[in-house]
Amino acid sequence: METWKPVVGFEGLYDVSDRGHVRSLRRMTPAGWRGGRLLKTPPMKRGYLQCSLSKGGVTTKCYVHILVLTAFAEPCPPGKEACHGPGGLQDNRWPENLRWDTHPNNNRDMIRDGTHYEANKPACDNGHLYTKANTRVDAKGHRHCRACDRANSAAYKLRQKAA
Repeated sequence: METWKPVVGFEGLYDVSDRGHVRSLRRMTPAGWRGGRLLKTPPMKRGYLQCSLSKGGVTTKCYVHILVLTAFAEPCPPGKEACHGPGGLQDNRWPENLRWDTHPNNNRDMIRDGTHYEANKPACDNGHLYTKANTRVDAKGHRHCRACDRANSAAYKLRQKAA
């Protein structure tokens, strides 16, 4: 069963559900009756769902996952950010797929789920493929291209000889 709560900052105008839906509330405006429908939440360029909320003639674009977390969990604690679970960026169910957590934990989740932009790159910036033989992983878990490492090392040695 879907549970609805008021959108923080837009109380009496919009509700958000624990399933990630946003609806406008039916109300009388100077232009007539408005609201009473589910809002469209198209995915943005990075994959997050977004909607437009209006109050006092000002329209604000809001990420759906932030609306859900703020209404059902709490406002964002200091040092935390919104994190999606294995359901992906468009799964805005609370508490199954959303939580407040630290940036490093969010990055670990993205790497685990295969959604981290760097972890999905098939090649380094110079075009060398990240194969098992050509990839070195440092202590922080960052990937490095062995071919680029060799080229940088050779260039360094040449500069040292010239000096």
